[in-house]
Amino acid sequence: MTTTDEDTCPGHNGPCGRATIPGDPYCARCRIASQRDRDRVVREWEAVRDAAVAAAKAQAAPEAAPAPF
Repeated sequence: MTTTDEDTCPGHNGPCGRATIPGDPYCARCRIASQRDRDRVVREWEAVRDAAVAAAKAQAAPEAAPAPF
């Protein structure tokens, strides 16, 4: 985020210039875009995490059987 005038939105992905929400550095449009990007990144991270957990469980499953000796 770049800094601009106090009441002007710097934009989420580039210059915006709209009036900001009081107490927020973004305008409503850029705030929603920022939240959507954050939600997308969280969903992608959770998918990678879930795949890693599933792979670890699948690898550990054969070791759950007792040794024959």
